[in-house]
Amino acid sequence: MSIISEKAVQGYLEPRRLLKFALPSDLSERQFYMIYQKGCILKDYVERFSDHLMKFYQ
Repeated sequence: MSIISEKAVQGYLEPRRLLKFALPSDLSERQFYMIYQKGCILKDYVERFSDHLMKFYQ
């Protein structure tokens, strides 16, 4: 899993090779993306971190 800027993933968003999760605009002027390999089993701490980010920024 990675969190990277929109500029780094522009070519991957349209074919849906990566998923995009926007942060609230009041927290950041930049857009970042959480990335992990499709079908990959995540370690417990990575899954907890992912769940935390999704809940915090929704």
